[in-house]
Amino acid sequence: MIEAEVGLPVPLELMLPDGNVNRHVRVYLQKADGTDLGFMNLPHMARGRYAALHTFTEEGFVYTDYITYSDPAFNTEDLLYTRRSEVYRIVENIDLAASFAAIPMQVWAYPVRIVTNDFSDLATHEDISSVYDLALGLAKTTYINKMSTTFNSVTGQQEVLVWCAKDGALVVGVQSAVVVKNAAGSVLWSATLPSPNPDGVYRYISPVDVPPDGNFYIVIGIYVDGQMRINHQSFFSVA
Repeated sequence: MIEAEVGLPVPLELMLPDGNVNRHVRVYLQKADGTDLGFMNLPHMARGRYAALHTFTEEGFVYTDYITYSDPAFNTEDLLYTRRSEVYRIVENIDLAASFAAIPMQVWAYPVRIVTNDFSDLATHEDISSVYDLALGLAKTTYINKMSTTFNSVTGQQEVLVWCAKDGALVVGVQSAVVVKNAAGSVLWSATLPSPNPDGVYRYISPVDVPPDGNFYIVIGIYVDGQMRINHQSFFSVA
């Protein structure tokens, strides 16, 4: 969690690990209650770093979701780059010296500090718990893409099955994409499918040259609940 103050600009930035300078990054902002705060396009600064300053205008929790696109119109997400999300806790910017017309040392030098005798308006444990639950509400739902794969050494084809689990239960997506890579990150093959089978599973088949005793991974993207959910799964080959 990152803390920021109302009215003070903070950098929103994404660093592409391969230093790619020819991509287009957009960050989407959303309140903890689901209110859409719009988005910002982040220009490239240097060596794969995309960044811009943003000023928050009110207190609360804000979620950011960084997405990398391959086109300047921000229509095609580049699945080679994993999305990144952050949570900001926005607090009020209070100038104690100005508020009390005194320097900070004088603020704490007052011999008497009056505290209200009526505690009825103070937050209770239940109040704080409900706000905390609301702030972390989006984080409670987890999406995990799962997969199963086999390689036919006779035909030289790999079969990959992928599906998405929402809070542990299978959920049907509306489209998917896979990128199969070796341990060095080089792409072996990639493909997309517009829809799954009746069980919510996407089936991919592709010819591939897989050396024995190697480590590999698959970048899986499945569009569920209005977003492309992306994560990685690994597999290995044997002699």
